[in-house]
Amino acid sequence: NQAVTFTASVTPQFGGSATGTVTFYDFANASTLGTATVSGNQAPITLGTLPVGTGLITAVYSGDSNFTGSISHELLQKVKKASTKTVVTSSLNPAFVGQTITFTATVTSQYLGTVSGTVNFKSGGSVIGSATLVNGQAIVTTSFSTSGNHWITAKYVGDGNNKASTSPALKQVVSKYPSGTTVVSSLNPSIVGQVVIFTATVTTSGSPTGTVTF
Repeated sequence: NQAVTFTASVTPQFGGSATGTVTFYDFANASTLGTATVSGNQAPITLGTLPVGTGLITAVYSGDSNFTGSISHELLQKVKKASTKTVVTSSLNPAFVGQTITFTATVTSQYLGTVSGTVNFKSGGSVIGSATLVNGQAIVTTSFSTSGNHWITAKYVGDGNNKASTSPALKQVVSKYPSGTTVVSSLNPSIVGQVVIFTATVTTSGSPTGTVTF
């Protein structure tokens, strides 16, 4: 997708100004690239759609009422894959244990070309999902069963026109749920020797486990 300008120079045998058109061909890829009008004995054409690989570019001058047509030599044109940049964002940061989080990877090509293919998402060394790019973005949804910091990366695998790239690590904070504890007595007041049951109730948005010490 990088713009390249090819310029055909038409040289009349005994001087003068040629008119007409020049058609450009890529014989390596069996394609016609376009046609440009000759002005000042030159015909430039700018293209940003050359395919990856090696092209053999040839310019064919049509001729006019005063000059015969002519064909240029073949020009070797190399086209490399474009580099890419990948970034990943979180829909909820920080989040609580068990909460649903959406991670979005955005991939951009060096010269703003279209990107396709797959993005793999990892938390540390563990794969948490993969998704196909749609309009330059790939999305996965997940949750974490443990609290702490989780480092998320998104790796774009590349395609026929674009190189692979990996995002900087995103620090995803996963927090424990806050809780509240209340205690009640089964018999208050009580008499010496009577059995009294104390009950602690733990309230939280999650499902707490563990112990309570009285």
